[in-house]
Amino acid sequence: MNKGVKLLLYITGFLLVMVAIGVTLTIGWRPILGARSRPLTDRHFDMTPARLARGEYLARGVLGCLDCHTEHDWKAPGGALVPGREGAGQIFPGEGFPGRIVATNLTPDPQTGAGKWTDDQFARAIREGIGHDERTLFPLMPYPNFRHMSDEEKPQREHLRVPIELKVEYKRLNTFFADYTKNISRGGTFIKTTRPLPVGTEFLFKLLVPGRDQPLTIHGEVQRIIDETAQDDAGMAIKFVYREGDPQVEIARVVEGMMTESLGPRLYAKLMDHAHKRRG
Repeated sequence: MNKGVKLLLYITGFLLVMVAIGVTLTIGWRPILGARSRPLTDRHFDMTPARLARGEYLARGVLGCLDCHTEHDWKAPGGALVPGREGAGQIFPGEGFPGRIVATNLTPDPQTGAGKWTDDQFARAIREGIGHDERTLFPLMPYPNFRHMSDEEKPQREHLRVPIELKVEYKRLNTFFADYTKNISRGGTFIKTTRPLPVGTEFLFKLLVPGRDQPLTIHGEVQRIIDETAQDDAGMAIKFVYREGDPQVEIARVVEGMMTESLGPRLYAKLMDHAHKRRG
């Protein structure tokens, strides 16, 4: 064997060793070798209030789930999350990735999101890097770091399937009072849109009211889709959903105090009586 061939073999061997080291220290071999997937089970994680609170803390804070799974407005200071797109996924911008990197849509939409995923599919994706569709997740999803998380530490699916946050800012108290008596106190509202979301999509309404430092928060869910007709606008009917721990009574008490103070007890009573008669 002549010196040229030996040199070529040495260079080839060196390059192969460097590639092996590079793969090992970066993406690992699993995306190349394919999924090493265990069978799914039917295990279920009970959504206790303590677990949900812990899951929200992890998903929104420590683990940074929403930072990756939400579009950013890179023109805004700090690259703020795009309002109303929390958990809806994104295509990662920038160059240098080996292909297109997509952070999955984790909203409850059954067609495009995680609405049909089982608890074990969530657990396996978070801790083992195997997606619901059996594909190996790119290690930009830090499942190696989550591998040793216990079931108590794992973000609960209720908070991974983040409801769409919708902020409603009222400039005047009278506008809020009118909306409260017409819609909020009746248990629902209607959003005009030509692009309605699927039935079952969850919302988190944050009502910004003058005179209050913190918003009033109400959960909602799309109940039905309304097509445009000569009589009706296109849109979606939202039903407010008061879960265990939601401050429904507290919201009513706060609003009652605000309306009584602003309008006086007689006018407040008359206004609410009129609203009740309209419902009947």
